[in-house]
Amino acid sequence: MEKTIEMIKQMSDEDAKSMLKMIFLMLEHSKDKPEAFQEYVQKWRDDYEEMLMYRDSSIEPIHSHIVFGDSIEGALKQVLPTKHEVINIGNEFGFGPIWNLHTSEGVKKRKQWLFYNINMDEEELFNYEERIIKKLDRIRSIPNDRPVTVWYGDNAIEQTGLRFVHYILEQHPSVDAINATQTLHNMLPDRKSLHTGEIHPFHLERMLKDARRQRIRERWSEDWKALSQTKDTLRFWKGGDIVSVPEDALDTYILITLDKIQAQSSSHDFIKSARLIGEVIGTLEQVINDSFLEFRVRTLIYEGLLEIRGVPRAMRSYEVRRKVKSYKFH
Repeated sequence: MEKTIEMIKQMSDEDAKSMLKMIFLMLEHSKDKPEAFQEYVQKWRDDYEEMLMYRDSSIEPIHSHIVFGDSIEGALKQVLPTKHEVINIGNEFGFGPIWNLHTSEGVKKRKQWLFYNINMDEEELFNYEERIIKKLDRIRSIPNDRPVTVWYGDNAIEQTGLRFVHYILEQHPSVDAINATQTLHNMLPDRKSLHTGEIHPFHLERMLKDARRQRIRERWSEDWKALSQTKDTLRFWKGGDIVSVPEDALDTYILITLDKIQAQSSSHDFIKSARLIGEVIGTLEQVINDSFLEFRVRTLIYEGLLEIRGVPRAMRSYEVRRKVKSYKFH
């Protein structure tokens, strides 16, 4: 018990949150499936024993895996061999400014944009610069004799992140990459995933053994140099390229989706903002962060196109509907 308590004390907030999210995901996946639940319990026990062993050892990781998002981080940790670490850069590369994001000045500029536009936890925003710079330092400090694998998919978030990471690791001699969404499609032609976070751990485990790994491409680093000089705030993945689009590119789609939801209910009732955003994410052929969509919903409110009921401090705290025109009679 003492070892367990000490291990928990040594965990960073980021690691603790990641583990909690992984447990919640496992519980969701095993809902009404007793056999799956027992398998997950055994997996937790094995992971626990492995973590105790790892904490008792001073041996460094032998392989670093870089991912973009909490879901892929949790899933990959379930299947990686001992002494393989996962570094999660986050899933925000599809929106917001990325101008010189590899520098402290660029991180500061991005934080400023987030402060004025995105609903974020106050503590998360306060620590944003420190958290990103720590991740950059962690990547830069990966020893040259340690292999690195970057996991990505065919979407603007991970394609942009891929180029960012390869620019940071440009001089590292042993970096490869796995296009997990394309690999999954090759394995299961009828299965399509837009983001690595949608891939089940079972398939990730197969990829570790069988996936074709791409060596670092000089073009990816050059792409980042060009991307990091732009000041656009929204990016799509189209025709095999990262394409900058206007910040309001999804506004019409949001309004059309709202109209469809209200048409199904045959009323003009208020719709929960979270439901609207979830519907947009579920039907859009792009991977877009929900916090960016919430920003656009608020913008449509500010522009007078939507009515609001509630307080827009978070997407679950308010409802919207098309603004009803009012007429004055004289």
